[in-house]
Amino acid sequence: MTIKITINGIPLEVKEGTTVLKAAKAAGIYIPTLCSHPSLESIGSCRMCVVEIEGTRNLPCSCTTIAEDGMVITTESPRITAFRKTRLAEFIEPHPRDCLTCNENMRCELQKVVAHVGAEDIPYKPRENQLKETGLFFSRDYNKCIRCGRCVRACQEVRKNKVIFMKQADEGLEVGTALDMSLQDAGCEFCGACVDVCPTGALMANSQKGLADKTVTTTCPYCGVGCQLIAEVKDGKIMQTYPDPKAAVNQGQACVKGHFGIADAVYNPNRLLKPLAKVDGQLVEKDWETIYTEIAEKLSKFKPEEVAFVASARCTNEDNYVLQKFARSVIGTPHIDHCVRVCHGPSVDGLYLTLGSGAMTNPISDVFKSKCIMLFGSNPFHAHPVVGMKIKQAVKNGAKLIIVNPMKIKNVDLADLWIRPRAGTNIALVMGMIKYIIDEGLADWDFINERCENIEAFKESLKAFELDEVSRISGVPVEDIKAVARMYATSDPAAIYYGMGVTQQSYGVEGVWALSNLVMVTGNFGKAGAGLNPLRGQNNVQGSCDVGALPHFLPGYKKVDNEEARARLLKEYGKLPPPIEGYKLTEMPDRIKEGKIKALFVMGEDPAMTDPNAGHIREAYEKLDLLVVQDIYKCKTAEYADYVLAGASFAEKDGTFSNTERRVQKVRQIIEPLGESKPDWKIVCELAQHMGATTFNYDSAWDITREMQRMVPGYEGISPEAIDKQGIPWPCKEGDTVGTPMLHIGKFSRGKGLLKALEYKAPNEVPDDEYPFYLMTDRSLFHYNNDTMTGNVKGIRLVESEERCDICPEDAEKLGIKDGQLIKVTSRRGSVKVKARISDKCYSGMIHMTYHFSDVPVNLLLGAGTDPISGTPDYKTCAVKIELEGETANV
Repeated sequence: MTIKITINGIPLEVKEGTTVLKAAKAAGIYIPTLCSHPSLESIGSCRMCVVEIEGTRNLPCSCTTIAEDGMVITTESPRITAFRKTRLAEFIEPHPRDCLTCNENMRCELQKVVAHVGAEDIPYKPRENQLKETGLFFSRDYNKCIRCGRCVRACQEVRKNKVIFMKQADEGLEVGTALDMSLQDAGCEFCGACVDVCPTGALMANSQKGLADKTVTTTCPYCGVGCQLIAEVKDGKIMQTYPDPKAAVNQGQACVKGHFGIADAVYNPNRLLKPLAKVDGQLVEKDWETIYTEIAEKLSKFKPEEVAFVASARCTNEDNYVLQKFARSVIGTPHIDHCVRVCHGPSVDGLYLTLGSGAMTNPISDVFKSKCIMLFGSNPFHAHPVVGMKIKQAVKNGAKLIIVNPMKIKNVDLADLWIRPRAGTNIALVMGMIKYIIDEGLADWDFINERCENIEAFKESLKAFELDEVSRISGVPVEDIKAVARMYATSDPAAIYYGMGVTQQSYGVEGVWALSNLVMVTGNFGKAGAGLNPLRGQNNVQGSCDVGALPHFLPGYKKVDNEEARARLLKEYGKLPPPIEGYKLTEMPDRIKEGKIKALFVMGEDPAMTDPNAGHIREAYEKLDLLVVQDIYKCKTAEYADYVLAGASFAEKDGTFSNTERRVQKVRQIIEPLGESKPDWKIVCELAQHMGATTFNYDSAWDITREMQRMVPGYEGISPEAIDKQGIPWPCKEGDTVGTPMLHIGKFSRGKGLLKALEYKAPNEVPDDEYPFYLMTDRSLFHYNNDTMTGNVKGIRLVESEERCDICPEDAEKLGIKDGQLIKVTSRRGSVKVKARISDKCYSGMIHMTYHFSDVPVNLLLGAGTDPISGTPDYKTCAVKIELEGETANV
């Protein structure tokens, strides 16, 4: 509904509920303000935005005044100007007059207000003893702070962190931390939200050096959220990045990595700037033409089935699409996979069977429509910080929060319920919850009977999950199981967000099936605020699956023996391998040792560092006749390579990423490729041409995007033009500009949802007398996979510079371990030395580490076995022992 108002004599129609300030802004009428910001609730504290309203005597703040039908508003008058000058004097008097040398010059909102209002005859009265420091990521100069409170409100209201607040000081209010702690000690996540809302130069990114020559909007290369970032370029180099306030995914928010970890990652000293070839055991520089010729000649000598490819969740859809096309049509091999195999492979395979689509069912924004949010085996507060932020906001708005995690993750204090199942017991726990829900009459039988199948076999399987037995297996008290089940089942709608605490298990696919059962039984598919939502770890692990970088799926999740899909691809490609499934990533090392794989091409992945049982992988790579590694860094896998091809980073090429909610978004080239590096798609295409291929003649990445429209089912409407302003979630038909934000409305992608009958199976490895501890791994807020990217970001390295092993106080006391003491952690596959950290994160009998630091290669320890269906390793059930001073530490 609209209303009619008049501002400065201009008649306007605005939506009911619009503030006067927003109405004026929409009409192009400037009203000065200092405390108001689009990401914050208006509070009218600066009072610079006052206006006159016909029929009233006072001067109301336009940012908090709701426009009413027939309202007549004046934004400029002598009375308004006099009032604004009085208010402005309070901000200007103590403010330094060094505008011309300030890096905020020409960006400063205070400058704009002063230019509009006028600041004649306002004396300079500087404050004394104001904080001025250059921090890890941004500088703080409180001489320039106008006490508007924006930074405090961004921290508290938006990020829900409460690190900084307004406190009383000698010269009035000032921004600070509790007990004047450093930001790091106060728990700052260094997200940069405070910097983004600061209207002056009081808070500035350390990398900001005046005005940029140009700005480019692109997609963050870190986690699967897909935040949109604006990159500022000066003199041909990236100066800084900050979140796009107009982005549908992140609405002006980012994490420390996206905000402050881009430029240093791009200009990493380990960047590959030229292609390399191994000569006499040493990698030396060679020109591209020679390297293409040599690789092409060597690849042509192998049988197709002797060659395997590893694609990349860090590269664009276009990069991955041409690599799978190269593998299948030029080499003729079915052996291609990527890192989804070691993370969300069970989601792809599990949800494809039960629902018909192995992807997140609901958009991220749906979190605000949920009555209950269950985080199962996931820590989005670290791994997906912007999603974590939105969950905190939803909880503050009244949503219930259930956390199912054996570790004490951040923000468990916000949870209504937190349970800690033993590692490897997810299936028993979830099936027990389902049995209780059905027994208590809380199931949605209308949904089950109308939309599900295999109901009777499923119900029969529940008999094995009596709650006493489930409690014995999982370690979760019966009453807690009941409480979680009841809260979830009686909240409508309720959503589940899960992570690798579900998938990286001995039976990860069955764990996904169990959650799928739970959501179906409660009728939480196909409606807003509900769904089953796997949070994808890497920036493009969703997209690399979509475009066919999988051993058992062609592009668009068509089985490799699907005749219709094969016919379509054959018409375009001219050649395909036999309709058989290829080797999974986790099978490749064994096939290499058996002599079945003789040549391996790895693009944008570092399996020798990041995959489990890394020692086994490295031994296998030494046996290859040919190893080609294509990367932007000199990674661990490159040490075993015969050729290392210098790829361009995300900042140096165009393309697309598909985020965790299936939204395909543009990656735009920011700068020219460094050195002689080339976009990954271009390298693959040029190599294909050297091998005689004629269907790789693309002029740009967008030509590949358009071919994907024809070749990737679900991507028909994903054209470069359609996604230019905002990304679109697939499936998207040609001509559609909205896509499909929510799946399974009315019916499942497979028709009826499949309820799976399950049984509990113990994990592949459990603690025993020799290896008495469980090792649990997860991701840090500050780092990303191995340390080649974030490890070279100076501020991040200072915040978190080394690996630590968390051990609970009880176990530490029994073992005589002191905080910071060097210990040796050993599994049946390897050992690492690491400093201990006494923490309540773990329960007794469990220790915790991340996997980010190359000097503590935690993945040497992992990999007792793999899920029998997806081949995903069981990272989360690794038995270890702890040694100190030459003795084994036993509890």
